[in-house]
Amino acid sequence: MVNQQLFDYVKQQVEKNTGQEQIKSILLAKGWPVTEIEEALRSIPSPVKPAFSSHPAIADNQAIKPVGPKQLIKMNKKVLIIATIVVGALLIVGGGVFAYFKYFPSPEVVLQKMTVKISEIKSLEYTGELKAEAESGTMFGSTEQLLDNNQAKTNKSVDNLLISFSSSINAEQLNDPKSYFSFAIKTNAFLQKEIAFGLDFRTIGKIIYLKLSQLPDLGFFDLSPINNQWLKIDPEALKQFGVNIDNQTTDNFGLSQSQLTNIKLAFQKYKVFKVIEKMKSEKIEGVDAYHYKLDIDKEELRKLSLELDEIISKKKKTAQELADFNKVFDESFNEVNKAESSPNIEIWVGKKDFLPYKIYVSSNIKRTDKVKTSGKISLTLNFKNFNQPVKIEVPEAKPIEQVVSEMFAKYQALSSGSSEVLAIDTDKDGLPDQVETIYGTNPTKADTDGDGFSDYDEIKNGYNPLGSGKLLPDMPSLNEALNSVATNDNIKDRDARRIADVRQIMSAVELYYNDAGKYPATEDVKPGKPLSYKGVTFMAIVPNNPMPNNDGSCPADTNYSYKSLDNDNSYTLDYCLGEAVGDLTAGKHQATPNGLSLNGSGRAVSTHQTSLLPTTLATSSVASRDSKRFADVRQIMAALEMYFNDSGDHYPATKDVKPGKPISYNGTTYMVVMPSNPIPNNDGSCPKNNNYVYNRIDNKDGSQSFSIDFCLGGAFGELQAGNHKATQFGIDKINY
Repeated sequence: MVNQQLFDYVKQQVEKNTGQEQIKSILLAKGWPVTEIEEALRSIPSPVKPAFSSHPAIADNQAIKPVGPKQLIKMNKKVLIIATIVVGALLIVGGGVFAYFKYFPSPEVVLQKMTVKISEIKSLEYTGELKAEAESGTMFGSTEQLLDNNQAKTNKSVDNLLISFSSSINAEQLNDPKSYFSFAIKTNAFLQKEIAFGLDFRTIGKIIYLKLSQLPDLGFFDLSPINNQWLKIDPEALKQFGVNIDNQTTDNFGLSQSQLTNIKLAFQKYKVFKVIEKMKSEKIEGVDAYHYKLDIDKEELRKLSLELDEIISKKKKTAQELADFNKVFDESFNEVNKAESSPNIEIWVGKKDFLPYKIYVSSNIKRTDKVKTSGKISLTLNFKNFNQPVKIEVPEAKPIEQVVSEMFAKYQALSSGSSEVLAIDTDKDGLPDQVETIYGTNPTKADTDGDGFSDYDEIKNGYNPLGSGKLLPDMPSLNEALNSVATNDNIKDRDARRIADVRQIMSAVELYYNDAGKYPATEDVKPGKPLSYKGVTFMAIVPNNPMPNNDGSCPADTNYSYKSLDNDNSYTLDYCLGEAVGDLTAGKHQATPNGLSLNGSGRAVSTHQTSLLPTTLATSSVASRDSKRFADVRQIMAALEMYFNDSGDHYPATKDVKPGKPISYNGTTYMVVMPSNPIPNNDGSCPKNNNYVYNRIDNKDGSQSFSIDFCLGGAFGELQAGNHKATQFGIDKINY
């Protein structure tokens, strides 16, 4: 349909016998699309020229009087006056037309220019607010099953949701973009009470920073270590753990430059929004702005969606794919229209710079077969500081791999370590029997007070499992109760984990020594960090001491502490045990290249006297292979201990531990491939083709142990050349 304003102007010019090319040139200069100009010209018929002269006919017998000089002068004056009036009128009309299109452009022209201007934005700031209101208990699905009978019937009739957000984006330097995004959520849609949650998000180059605040209580899993703590996500660092999360925010989401250009052109090409009402102009952030009410053009949106899909997928759709696309589009569009009243969309566009300064969208939601709620929703966006410098600072943050490691260590200590205790749940209500004793509930009855809600659901959501109302003030939360049970029953399991961790760290630093000819520096072996050398990773992440870490006489916040000695030719590794483990007494211990640093009498062994990898041996090929053998055996021992810890005091079967095979349990892999004896394997007195040989030993008392047979080509520290046997107590029992 031809724009009425454009039609009137073209018609006026045609009636004045202005040429079509001249009309087209004027309108193009004012920003009107050529397709709309040509449509307007086609809709107006060309004026019909008269068949005869419009001058009065002169009779054949009428005499023609000569014109004298006076009459000629008088005629010239009249012509001059008329010509002056005509030219003046043309100038006034032409200037008015020019001024009209310059200072009062059509809404369509304003939106067209805005689309172009948006693609040129390099930086901006914006704030916004999303408000939603829905029938009580329906915004996020029904929540009444989590409430007691009295609570479910009272208090509120609607669920409210408020999301406030703000952002700064600076993409002036494409190779080093920066952005900031923050939002806060408030809602009363859960459990008849208001909860809040916040997130701050920054990207600086390829690094992502996150901060979570006001996190909800998830019960058994403690989120306090990440609450109000900036987390650093470095894609390069995470690759060392096999995690590839290339920051697509800074890599244009994997799109090529040509794709990005085509996407911009597509948005300029299709007029998804059409103006349905020109409203009173306003000032937004001190800027004079046009104010329009918009509607969505379904067919233009379809074309834009299709073209964007083909640009991103880099292929044209087949006839069948196009039919499927149109079917899904129509169903989705119709479903939205069915559930929503016609949305109110308003926009404010700057009169001078044609940039959007405010957008407002609101709609009423109607209950349908698929939409199980009704209510209303609104979104407000305010933009400012276009193409102005944006300062985004690097926050003080912890690497996410370190935080996750700490959380996982604590969770593992509380869950896997206490699996036997927490697995006993006689009434199958989700509460372990020992936890039920804390609350006084019946461990043989899932719903102690008989109100229709299980003991677990009531305690988890803060309600009294023994009657009506809230959980009594002196009762612990579910998280606290589970922690209490796990802590009291798992010192032994945590100590077993500590021994396995220390052995694994020792194996990793031996492998490091084998490749680097020295032990890693003190600062390179820290809990929560990877241990690697020249691209080879020996330990994906150095473990943290299991929580709680103050078992027995161990001081609070005890962690594994590595220290390089003698110019990286030796090391110490401090750790602490809550109880005695085998020949190791409770308390502080120090591992060295010789082993776990205690002999059978519990006396510390001198690191200086017993260094197993002196520099002089590193140059010998036999010694180098023996070093690898020693490190291999250590690594196998560490994997077996982790298997033992997770499987419930069982070592793997003999047939399951062979060189070239993985060591794993229930989907957890402790060793991707068990190593083979280095070639040549007949060093010294070792027989040809000998390899590492594992055997599980089932003892008469029901316990299990293991042995690993291996052979050294030469003397290695206190180990003599020849055959040796490693067990869970060490190598030939000299490593304590």
